Amino acid sequence: MITKSKPNRAKLLISCREKPGIISTVTNFLLEHKANIVHFDQHTTDPRAGMFFMRIEFELEEFESSIKKLEEDLHEIARDHALDWQLSSNEKRKRMAIFVSKTDHCLNELLWRWKSNEIPVDIPMVISNHTILKEV
Repeated sequence: MITKSKPNRAKLLISCREKPGIISTVTNFLLEHKANIVHFDQHTTDPRAGMFFMRIEFELEEFESSIKKLEEDLHEIARDHALDWQLSSNEKRKRMAIFVSKTDHCLNELLWRWKSNEIPVDIPMVISNHTILKEV
């Protein structure tokens, strides 16, 4: 489901070697920083020796000062637990290219959602292997 951007939200992406306690470590870290987790996904390629991937969307009160402190402290926890991470605020608009073919239903749906700001991105280009939808 696509939702509108929330200004006090951020996303944390983490990847690392699979090991016990990663979820607990990261969620407790966010709790200590008074973050409220609103969406959480995780996956491992192999529970014994695979790669672990986590995506957490969370809210913070007093966002500007809180996110800076959280990011500073994240460097330490990442070093201690060998985590690769990426933190992004929902305030920063992403750029998105759209790839289309001959039919217009998907392109029209994406553009409608973009125009209504349901998909809060910038679309600098639409790429197609046909010229049928060039005017759209």
